[in-house]
Amino acid sequence: MTVGLNLLSFNAEVLGLAAILVRERLMPGPESSGDALHVAAATAHGTEYLLSWNVKHLANLNKVKHLQEVCRRTGYVPPTIVTPDLLWT
Repeated sequence: MTVGLNLLSFNAEVLGLAAILVRERLMPGPESSGDALHVAAATAHGTEYLLSWNVKHLANLNKVKHLQEVCRRTGYVPPTIVTPDLLWT
């Protein structure tokens, strides 16, 4: 059985949301690459989970509420950001 993966596009919607995440100090800049772009792509494309080993910016429990607030304020449902160890518990 072959399972395909969908690639998420970095369209204007994603880039705009990434800029908001940087402006709101949720993610470090630049918004055109890195953590902000990853979260924005997952959010704008409606993914349920975002897997990351990056606990400094992405899977940071201190930022979860702020991320949820900013995403919802802009009309998005944020993904649940998890680390691999959380998937095994």
